[in-house]
Amino acid sequence: MHAIARRSLAGTCILAVATWAAAWAPRDVRAADRLPANTDSIESLTPDQARTLLSRARADRDNFRLFGGVASGRRWNGLSLNGLKTLDGETAHVLAEFKGSALSLKGLTTLTPEAAAALAAFQGNELWLDGLTTLTPEAAVALAKFAGENLKLDGLTTLSPEAARALAGRPSKRLQLLGLTTLSPEAAAAIAGFQGESLVLHGLTTLPVDVARSLARGRSPAARPGMALSRISPHCPRRPPRRSRRSAATG
Repeated sequence: MHAIARRSLAGTCILAVATWAAAWAPRDVRAADRLPANTDSIESLTPDQARTLLSRARADRDNFRLFGGVASGRRWNGLSLNGLKTLDGETAHVLAEFKGSALSLKGLTTLTPEAAAALAAFQGNELWLDGLTTLTPEAAVALAKFAGENLKLDGLTTLSPEAARALAGRPSKRLQLLGLTTLSPEAAAAIAGFQGESLVLHGLTTLPVDVARSLARGRSPAARPGMALSRISPHCPRRPPRRSRRSAATG
C-alpha cells in the first residue's frame, strides 16, 4: 500500500514539474509557432511575438516575408504589419527596434500617446500610419519626435490646430497628409510652420482664402504648389486673366 502511494505521489510530482516547465518555457518559442509567414496577416501581436518576429528577420534576411516587399519597382528593407489592428506601448517599443528602413502599420486606426512615443524612436527612414483617421494632440506630440525622413499619415481626415502645431515641429524632411480634404484656418496656420523639405497636402479639394494665405506663408516650399484643388472658395479672389500684348495695344 505504501509503495503504491509513493508511486502515485511520484507520478503527481512529475506531472506537476512538467506542467510548471511548460508554463515557464520561453514564450517566444511558442509564439514563433503562431506567427504566419505573411506578416500582413497578423492582426494582434504581443511583445514576445514581436521579439520573435525581429529575431526571424535578423536570422533570415533573404527569405523572410517582410523583406520581400517591392515598392516603386525596387526591393525595400521594411517590416509590413498592415493587418495589425491594435498596438500597445510595450509592443510598439519592441517594433521600434527593427533595423530596416521602413515600418508600415497601415491597419492601425487609433494610436495611444504611449505607442506613438515608442514608434517615434524607430531609427529607420519611413514610418507609415495611413490607417489613422484622427490623431489626438498628445499622440501628435509624441509622434512628432520621429526623426526619419518621411512620416505618412494619409488616412487623417481631420487635423486639430494642436495636432498640426505638434507635427509642424517634427525634424524630418517629409510630412505626408494626403487624406486631408479641408483645413481650418487655425490648423493651416499651424501646419504651415513645418520646416522640412516637403509638406504634402495634395488631397485638399477646397481652399478658402484665409487657409490659402496661411499656407502661402509656410516655410516649406512644398506647402504651396501641387495641391490637387477641385474647387476654390467663392470668397477667394481670383487673379484677372492676363491681357495679350495685342489686345493691350488696341485697347
